[in-house]
Amino acid sequence: MPERTVEISITKVLRLAIVIVVVVAAILLSLSWNSQQNSPVATATPTEQRDPAVVLVEEATVAFRAVDYRDPDGWLERIRPLCSDYAIDLYENQLIPLVWPVFEDQERVIMPDQIVAEDQGIIAQDGDWQVRLVSVVVNDPPSVLEEAEFDERVLIIQEDGEWKLKAFLTKQEYDQMYGR
Repeated sequence: MPERTVEISITKVLRLAIVIVVVVAAILLSLSWNSQQNSPVATATPTEQRDPAVVLVEEATVAFRAVDYRDPDGWLERIRPLCSDYAIDLYENQLIPLVWPVFEDQERVIMPDQIVAEDQGIIAQDGDWQVRLVSVVVNDPPSVLEEAEFDERVLIIQEDGEWKLKAFLTKQEYDQMYGR
């Protein structure tokens, strides 16, 4: 059998090399894209957990201040999970019977989104209780006679391993109790 020689020009070799490079690049890109689609999505790690005591005083302040004169039971149910047993008893048996008739006369409605509560830190503490200062802003208060910005002194206690609201203290009560 006679030998056949095949002449391959440089142009043909370059074309073949380019085709091979393009095919390999396409395969690599496809594999890379598929692995990205199948890999778990990276999620941002939370920067910092908020202190449960801070969360409680801010949520409790908003829940306590947000009232609708037509729904005292709803108000109590919204605040109940945030409160100590003592606070629930106080609010259910004393506050609602004494204060709610005034709310009804005034047709008082303050929505939670009207209230901004911001913890300013601990002003007294000992073991399983803290008093925290909370700055409060009520946007569009129901009466021009009411303060739109004020501070709350919030007494919280540990109950069953969780922080719970015990009471809101006036400045005078706080000064009497803690001698400041």
